[in-house]
Amino acid sequence: MNIKGKIVLVLMLLAVTSCMATRFSDVWKDESYRKGPVKNVLVIALLPSPETSKMVEDETAKQLRAHGINTVLGYVEFSGKLPSREVVLSRLGKLGVDSVLVTKLSGKETKSYQDYPDSYKAVLEQWEGPFSPTSPLIAAEPQDYALMQTNLYDAETQKIIWSALTETWIVGADSRLVSSFVSTVIEKLAEDKFIR
Repeated sequence: MNIKGKIVLVLMLLAVTSCMATRFSDVWKDESYRKGPVKNVLVIALLPSPETSKMVEDETAKQLRAHGINTVLGYVEFSGKLPSREVVLSRLGKLGVDSVLVTKLSGKETKSYQDYPDSYKAVLEQWEGPFSPTSPLIAAEPQDYALMQTNLYDAETQKIIWSALTETWIVGADSRLVSSFVSTVIEKLAEDKFIR
């Protein structure tokens, strides 16, 4: 398979299995939290690129609204600047939110195909055939992953009530990748009963 074929394969895999681009490495929730699903959320993305931060906030708000949740966008409320914790806390009362969802980049990691989870390899095998040391996919260059941390804070107590660490395969900062990442996080928040 030539390089163009590999690129087409990767794009097809992303289109067919968009959730495969992001996977959880750890999830924690506060078992003592009893207030029920959140209703009004301040959405903040603390990412190196203002454009990517805006894209993540917009997509998160869009998907939360689809669950019936009111949202406030951090880049709108804080004039496109990355707000400090103190600035956010000083505005919580005025915003009328019951929670704050913060997503930040916690690092990057490079992995080769041998490091991929078995579920991912199984999808690739459907396209390429069983993996062997001579497989073009095995010989392909390692891929970069963004390590993201997403925390949901209770606005009243200012404590973390849900936290997730994710790995997202970086194939470009476009809307499909952001949508896949956000969908994965939102689905887990719903599964853990923090949103409806």
